[in-house]
Amino acid sequence: MIKAVAGKIVQAVVTLVAIMTLSFFVVELAPGGPLSSEHRVPDSVRVGQYIRLGIGLPVQSTQTCEVIHVTREGRYLHAGDGVAVCKNHGVLRTRISGRLLAVGIRPGESLRPGMVIAAVARPLILRYVSMLVHMTAFDFGVSYESAGTRTVREIIARTAPVTASIGLIALLLALVFGLLSGLFAARHAPLDYTLTTLSTFTLAVPMVVAAPLALYVFAVSTHILPMGWNGTTAGAILPILTLASIYWAVFHRIVLTSTRQFMASPVFASLNARGLRTRHVLMHATRHVLLSLCGLLGPVAASLMTGSVVVEEVFHVPGMARFFVSSALGRDYPVLMGMVYFYALLLVVLNMGSDLLVLALDPRTRRHG
Repeated sequence: MIKAVAGKIVQAVVTLVAIMTLSFFVVELAPGGPLSSEHRVPDSVRVGQYIRLGIGLPVQSTQTCEVIHVTREGRYLHAGDGVAVCKNHGVLRTRISGRLLAVGIRPGESLRPGMVIAAVARPLILRYVSMLVHMTAFDFGVSYESAGTRTVREIIARTAPVTASIGLIALLLALVFGLLSGLFAARHAPLDYTLTTLSTFTLAVPMVVAAPLALYVFAVSTHILPMGWNGTTAGAILPILTLASIYWAVFHRIVLTSTRQFMASPVFASLNARGLRTRHVLMHATRHVLLSLCGLLGPVAASLMTGSVVVEEVFHVPGMARFFVSSALGRDYPVLMGMVYFYALLLVVLNMGSDLLVLALDPRTRRHG
């Protein structure tokens, strides 16, 4: 058992590092940047923003001169390479290696010693090592969108409780009703037909349709519930029910299938031959069904606790999913990496927890582990 737990922990750490490594290089090598925009800002302002946000390191002028040529942005510079050429044939060089992010001067401008003229990115491998070091402390820096006024940890600390509370309640409702409906539908044919049809319909309707439909029926037409999130219990009902309905359908079908397999097994025939009551038979079936659900609980719980983009957008829930999408669209890389890390950590921990739960419930897997 101890060996199996240790193996799961090592597997979780390796998985987490692999996810963050892949995410880092995808983000870093993607075209564009956090300051890419349809609205161009002055080059000198972009240089200051890159430096203030910690994306680039400054290159300073060492002399007084008039610029006649500047190096094109985007080039990779080695330490000692020139950034600009002066009229007196002097060359302004960078002391650091990296990609030239922005140049804040143009030919014809006059420089003075100490003036910041460009921003150069650190080498990719150094940024990667820095990311891994900061990952251990969950420190991904500040949000570009907030111009450096809010840290990633503050954003996640504010949005995660909202999303997690809605997700956990939705998971609990989906699990309880999915378990009950699946167990009883397996023993009652008319109920089976009705619930299977309903679950199929629920799975067939995409979230992008189900959420606005629920909003229209329960808020716009009947005014039974508020239009969206307002910080109250009533405002949370629609997001919770919308999420719970989708996963209820998933759990219902898994429980129904597992219960039917149990009823076709020799164990079920033996229990019936012994004359046990229905509730005792259902208790044995429930244990068999829980083994099937345990492997799914980890990813489902992680998905619900990190939010649904559609649900949070439709019901205006100030949760993690909305920030995740806005950070990706706005190229707010620290927030994006922080959200990916939080989700990956949650997914790995919950998956490991579900695997350990299977080990505890099923002695056969314990022996194989």
